[in-house]
Amino acid sequence: MAPEQADFQPKDAISAAVKATLITGSAGALVSSIQNTLTKQNVGAWGVFTRTGGTIAVFAAMGGAYEFVSTASANLREKDDSWNPTIGGFLAGSIMGLRFRTIPAVLGYGAGLAVLMGTYDYTGGKLTGYSKDPDVDEFDRKEYLRKNRRRPIQETIEELGEGIYGPGYDERRRERIRESIQIRDTHQSMAVKSGHLYKRASHHSERVSESRLGQAPAAAKCVHFEALQKQVDKIADLSLVGGERIDAAEHCLAGIARLTDEVKNASSYLPAYDQRACSEAIKALSDRFERNRADFQPKPKFAFKSTTNARKNDSMTLPNDAIKTKASDYRADPPSAEFSSIDSPARVTSPPDELSSSDSNSQSAITRVDATMVQISNNTNASIILPSSALRTAPSGSLTSLRRCVVDISACTASDVPFAGLVLKDIRDSLIVCGHVSGPAHVTKIENSVIVVACRQFRMHDCKDVDVYLLCASRPIIEDCHGIRFGPLPESYTLESEQRIENQWDRVDDFKWLKAEQSPNWSVLPPEKRITPQIWGDVVRGGPGTALYDILKDTVLARQ
Repeated sequence: MAPEQADFQPKDAISAAVKATLITGSAGALVSSIQNTLTKQNVGAWGVFTRTGGTIAVFAAMGGAYEFVSTASANLREKDDSWNPTIGGFLAGSIMGLRFRTIPAVLGYGAGLAVLMGTYDYTGGKLTGYSKDPDVDEFDRKEYLRKNRRRPIQETIEELGEGIYGPGYDERRRERIRESIQIRDTHQSMAVKSGHLYKRASHHSERVSESRLGQAPAAAKCVHFEALQKQVDKIADLSLVGGERIDAAEHCLAGIARLTDEVKNASSYLPAYDQRACSEAIKALSDRFERNRADFQPKPKFAFKSTTNARKNDSMTLPNDAIKTKASDYRADPPSAEFSSIDSPARVTSPPDELSSSDSNSQSAITRVDATMVQISNNTNASIILPSSALRTAPSGSLTSLRRCVVDISACTASDVPFAGLVLKDIRDSLIVCGHVSGPAHVTKIENSVIVVACRQFRMHDCKDVDVYLLCASRPIIEDCHGIRFGPLPESYTLESEQRIENQWDRVDDFKWLKAEQSPNWSVLPPEKRITPQIWGDVVRGGPGTALYDILKDTVLARQ
């Protein structure tokens, strides 16, 4: 038990009892409202007092009785110890037990609450242990705490700040102004140096370009600008042999893009005027590059064209030595009349200067390769293979109107230059190795053929009896198709960067089959019926000496 206090100060029992009654009565009203809400037959807000009002009365009586008895006991005994809350707790618990209307309930609840309140007070008002010092006067303790928690005024000022004109404000302001002036002087000196640099580099441009370059002081901080201007001026002097001029043009484009990014990154500290001047200077350099590139582009040679095929031959074509299409490169000994025309030259357009040596039928076929389009159409009994150096950008591909052909354009897309999009239409009895497509591949009206493609999206419409060796990052979609078989892309055509992609080649959605069962229009190509890696490597990629019929026999005809 805690030691007794030396001096006892009497307390007002009635005032303490009234406060406790109001507090516990409010708590009882809250509990009564909850009980009234949960009742099955709610009679309204007044039910808090009419139906469950006894809860309010019990709570108020317990609080008032406990506070009055414990305070009165302390005054009568002139001691402030743990026996006072024990006596008050017994009376309050007895009131709670009266609701059960039995003597054991009254005594039991009274004894339980008495032990609980006495123990709580004995531990100093905490359940973790005794912390109340009975030898310290309560008034002196509160006064000590009040004085101990006050802060000196100087400490408060240091915590809040020194204000607008604190000590040392003038010195710090002068230091900030001095640093700002030094930074501005540095920018001005760099602007003077860069102005001379732009003046030397602008002699070969027009007056508008010269004025723009002279107004860009901050852009000249990039050390690549002067060298880039010299490269732009010397593009026309480079040789076309070996792609030297094309490589220089690509390097200039990359340099202009890098300058643009550096100006954007410097927007946080460059003034608006300097940013505008830099942008104009870079635009002038870009315009100069476009003019120089237009000057060294070769002009088309004059040649007579057929009136019926003039529209088809407007595009640039690859020379025959870049595409394996001639029958002399392949041994042809077809066993059937269906492939009797394989020995004839493939009908692929030749450059205008070679039209004199080509027959009249060669003008009906189109094989166009430029920066925006790869187009192969109107070919029969032809084998077309684009080399790896055929593409330098990512154009779109279009293969249309092919009969009994072998087309392999995978090599030109294997060096990080995939097609932006691919269209296959009106193809029969052919093997099409499409390569890699960064966008969608649209396949329409294909019959009795084999397609090899790696793409992001695959859409197939109105096709029949086609084997598709596919690598697709999304779910393939077919519509109005019959007899379609899907297999995974062969490893020989899979790039290292595509091995991490989840291939969804066998998760096909048939838009014309809405039932939960498997669509009868497509199936998974059985492993034993797939083209073997040996055929892909030795026959399809066999090169000169491999007959066109042999390739079709081991691929297209084998699926039948």
